[in-house]
This record gives sequence, C-alpha cells and structure tokens, in this order.
Amino acid sequence: MVAQVHTVDLFSELTNALRNYNQEESAQLLADLEKEFPDSSLPEDSEALCAKYILTARYHIQYGNIQAAYTKLLLAKNQNFKFNENLNYMYAYVSALYEVNKKNYTKALNWYTQAEKYLYHNKDPLETADFYYKKATLHYFMESAIESMFCLEQAIRIYKDDSIFHRSKIAHCELIQGLNYIDLKNYDLAEEFFHLALSHKGNDTEFETSIYHNLAHLYSKKNLPKTSLRYIEKSLEREDSHPDLSMAYFLLTKEYLKINNRKKGKELCERGLAHSKKANDLIHFHLYTILKELYLSKDAEERSLNYAISFLQKNDKWITLEDFSDEIGSYYYDRDEYKLASKYFNISIKAKHTRYGRC
Repeated sequence: MVAQVHTVDLFSELTNALRNYNQEESAQLLADLEKEFPDSSLPEDSEALCAKYILTARYHIQYGNIQAAYTKLLLAKNQNFKFNENLNYMYAYVSALYEVNKKNYTKALNWYTQAEKYLYHNKDPLETADFYYKKATLHYFMESAIESMFCLEQAIRIYKDDSIFHRSKIAHCELIQGLNYIDLKNYDLAEEFFHLALSHKGNDTEFETSIYHNLAHLYSKKNLPKTSLRYIEKSLEREDSHPDLSMAYFLLTKEYLKINNRKKGKELCERGLAHSKKANDLIHFHLYTILKELYLSKDAEERSLNYAISFLQKNDKWITLEDFSDEIGSYYYDRDEYKLASKYFNISIKAKHTRYGRC
C-alpha cells in the first residue's frame, strides 16, 4: 500500500513538474519512476505501466525528442489493458501535443476533442487550465480566434483563483488573447492585453522578448512603422531567445520599406529571400517575393504575385492572405489597373469569410 501511494505521488508530481516546465525536476522524477517501477516489474495490462509510458511521451514532446515520444505512445496504445477514463484523457491529451509538435493541426484538434470528453474525470483544476490554454493556442494556430478566446477565458478563470501564484500563466493567456484580437482587427484591445502580459511577465526574459515581438506585429498592423521598428529592435536584443527570428526579420524588412528606407529594406529583402529559399521556408519566401514586387520593383510582376497568393491559399493562410491580397489590390488600384485591383480585393474578401467560417 505504501508503494502504491508513493507511485500515485510520483505520477502527480511528474505531471505538475511537466506542467510548470521544470525540466530538471521532471527528469529526476522520471528517473525515480523508472527505478521504482521498471517495465519488467509490471504486468502488460497495468495502469501504472500505461501512465508511465504516456507521461514519458509528454516529457519527450516537451523537450524535443519526438521519435522517443512516438515510441512511448505506441507502447501505451498497444497495451492489452483497457484504458480507464483518466488514461483515456492522458493518452488523447499527449497525442494532441504530439500532433501539434508535428504541425498536424487538424489531427491535434481531433485529439483535444477526444480528451475533453474525459476531462471532467480529472480532479486537478490546474491540469484543466493547462488543457484549455494549450487548446486555445492550437485554435490560434488554426486562425480560429473565437474558439481560442473561449478556451482562454476558461483557463484564466481557474488561474485567477490564485492570481499571485499563477501570474506567469495568466500572462501567457493574455498574450494569446492579444494575438486573437489582432486577428479580429480590434487593435486597441490587443494592445491592452499585450501590456497586461508585460506587467505580469515576471523575470521570464524569453517571454518578454515574445511580447515585444508581438507588439511590433501589432504596431505594423496599426500602420505605425517607426513604433513597430522600435519594438522589433527591442525583441532582437536577445536573438538567442527570440520565438520567431524569420518573422522578426521579415517584419523588419517590411517596416523599413514602409518608411522608404529602400537601401536597408532591399538589403534585408534579398537576404530574406536567400535564407528562406535555402531553408525551404516557402511561406516566408513567398512573403518576401510580395514585398520585393510591391516595394522594390519599378513595375510589379503580376505572375509572381499571383503565384505567391495562390501558395498562401493552398496552405490555408487566410489571415496572411487577407492582408497581402488587400495590399496588392491597393497597389493596382493606385495605378488605375482596376481589373487586377478587383481580382485581389475579391481574394481578400473571400479569405476573410473563409477564415471566420472556420471559427
């Protein structure tokens, strides 16, 4: 009985350490679990064996060993034991994290939907909050702002029960809420949530860098290029902890071009095209192509613009597609090329309706 209670404690402690991104503690607890309950000591249909496999997979997903995570999930799935409600939740949730890591967002959403059916069996409110935060992040990636906001409200409600202890988690929710409001074009509320996140960030410098990066993105949307450039530069002070250097340099290029600094903009654009091509980053390659045609070419090559926009359509990048189609439409409208302007304005309108149709 003592061993059984200790096992439950180890599982609970490991879940908590993983949820708090404490890698050192997680690794030690995982080692303790393996030492006390090696595979050979447990029957194949053991709940403890399945739970150990699933939590080990969660650890590997969190710290970058995706192949090891897949192996552990497969071992859990292949057990003869019929999962109880808690194991069903754990397996579906960790499978969702795995698919998010692989950028298989539709599969991930299916797993989150499956996990949610068993969520009420979980007695730990912080695990529930973490679940809704992660699901909200997935909805943001899928450009489904309304669903994302709904999930974040549920997470924040739980974290606010002890708002001092969970300030950092609330700040992460506020950041995603700000991003959702950008997608909904409510820039004033987005700005409010980003500054709330800054006030709650604590000593997390990597997270602070992420907030500065997203403030730069916001001010670019508000067409305040000088303010945007100031926040980009702040975010690039810590390149080693930057969440998205490719997008930061793309934004830097775009804002320099907006203020007519063609020399700096051209240099960054050429570098961005070369880097994205070498890295096979086709999204950024096509975005740099659009900048090159709109801002640096004497006469934009419509074939290149059309190819870039078609690529964004095929990859369901609806929000990006809406913004850049609108920019291209304005480019042709200003040149009295109304047929082409109409073509791209219509693509922008279609992208907007497609996007919100998915919310």
